[in-house]
Amino acid sequence: MKKTMKCVECGGLAEKVDDIEFSVDVGDKEVLITNLRGYRCTQCGAEYHSAETVEKVQEILKGIKRAPKVQFSRKLTKSGKRWVIGILPNEIMEALGLEGGERTRLHLSGRKIVAEFD
Repeated sequence: MKKTMKCVECGGLAEKVDDIEFSVDVGDKEVLITNLRGYRCTQCGAEYHSAETVEKVQEILKGIKRAPKVQFSRKLTKSGKRWVIGILPNEIMEALGLEGGERTRLHLSGRKIVAEFD
């Protein structure tokens, strides 16, 4: 990838950068993809995506569209001295390919709890 190119918008100089963001609505959610490569004009700020970036964005969006759309909410309840969240819907178990008894790893992502199953 060249280091510079001519800006189509203003004729200025667009320089190679690796911090371009791409935002797209997928269903009712906004997906923000960051740290993409491309060019940004030093005069008007216009951004241009490289072919590599376009391919990367397409792959990410394909993965999002293939992801199961099953969502649910549950109340955090107390059982003895422990706090628990029950996963009851069969759709969740089926979407994740779970039968019960699988080991689960939990980690925090901001204010979200992410569960990964072996």
